[in-house]
Amino acid sequence: MKNRQKKIESSLKFFQKHSNCDLDYCVEIDSNIDGKTVLISCATHGNEQAGVDFAIEFIKNYKSGKLRLKRGKIFLLLNNYKAFSEDKRYIDYDLNRAFTDNKELNLWEYKRAYEIESFFKNKKIDYFVDIHSVSIGDFKMIIFNQDDISNPLFKILINRSKMDIIFLYREQDIPGIMIDFFKKSQNTFGMAIECGNHFNENAKELAKDEIFNLLESLDMIDVKIKPTTHKKIVYKTIDIVKSGRNFKWLIEDYKTGIKLKKGDIISIDETNGIQTAQMDCILVMPSKKVKSSDKEAGFLCEESYI
Repeated sequence: MKNRQKKIESSLKFFQKHSNCDLDYCVEIDSNIDGKTVLISCATHGNEQAGVDFAIEFIKNYKSGKLRLKRGKIFLLLNNYKAFSEDKRYIDYDLNRAFTDNKELNLWEYKRAYEIESFFKNKKIDYFVDIHSVSIGDFKMIIFNQDDISNPLFKILINRSKMDIIFLYREQDIPGIMIDFFKKSQNTFGMAIECGNHFNENAKELAKDEIFNLLESLDMIDVKIKPTTHKKIVYKTIDIVKSGRNFKWLIEDYKTGIKLKKGDIISIDETNGIQTAQMDCILVMPSKKVKSSDKEAGFLCEESYI
């Protein structure tokens, strides 16, 4: 516990030292050559360290000259720094559901979302990457809005991705997430990375692989990425498991990849009652701890392969 707290404090001090924007815990790296602008976000959920480790390493390598930015600019944002300082997923509300029109600015995450929206309003973010890790299991996946399947970059990225899983969500299934704020306000192409368990020592490297994949595809860095050839699972959302008061899973071993048959009982809570599978499906990203304020407890998906 003491070592964990020391690492948190060290990470916060690093971002404080290198932040150079009118937004707390945000670092801008500018090549001063015309090109695309990429925003990389970490610690959207404050208990997820891997993205912070990646961002710190990236900044150090750029400052030392080990990494050169050929064109464009990159923003690296330690997103929910207050929750990160307390090693919590969030303080008052999930920040990755706070990018909505109606904000309760007395709640910390809504206030932080407003600060982020205001700062980037006139920056024209072309590409956005949000780095995450998971508390249950050690699965790795790359996440896109289903509307972006037709974008040529989508095919390039999934062909090169080292991830085993491609997760495709509908906007209505995850309202208020950061990816869709930029998509709707600036037509930004966005993706999220789930780079394994919070405590997986390789999580930072997985995040690095996927982000370097994007930056090399945009000709922003000189790193050659070889396409992968392994088969990947595609999970496409068709429904959610709703959260509610005193939520309880009724699946004995709830984790990503569990197959459900139509009519299988999934959960029970005081708000939604008993929830059952409306069709054959796969459970993806179930939350270990579900609060009544959460928008969903997990996702129900169709499964395919590419």
